[in-house]
Amino acid sequence: PPFWSAVAKFEFSTPQSEVSTFLHTSVFLPCYFTVAKSRNGLNFVIVNWRHNDLELAQYMDDEVKTKTGRVVLLESELHRGNASLILKDVAISDEGNYECEVIEAPNIASGKIRLKVRGKGRRPFLFL
Repeated sequence: PPFWSAVAKFEFSTPQSEVSTFLHTSVFLPCYFTVAKSRNGLNFVIVNWRHNDLELAQYMDDEVKTKTGRVVLLESELHRGNASLILKDVAISDEGNYECEVIEAPNIASGKIRLKVRGKGRRPFLFL
């Protein structure tokens, strides 16, 4: 067998433990993985995103499901090992802990990212 097939292994990373953003912007929550059995593609991969322990987005069986239209998990990026989440039109209630979990049985890994929302309580200025 080729050398590279022997060294393929499951890897997982959430490179930032904290992300800050401003109200009403979009924010990128980074999460990356490498599958151990690349010949299977994503057939046996499950990705879960949770916010304060409530399910927010899931990829399973070639389908992305989200709980709100403000959340984007790009299926095309998942095939590249990018399970990052995009959260649009950030609100104060979005602040808190986010967890990215990737499963490729028997491997399972997860990482947490804390989102801080800036500009709370301030009204945007409008100069005419």
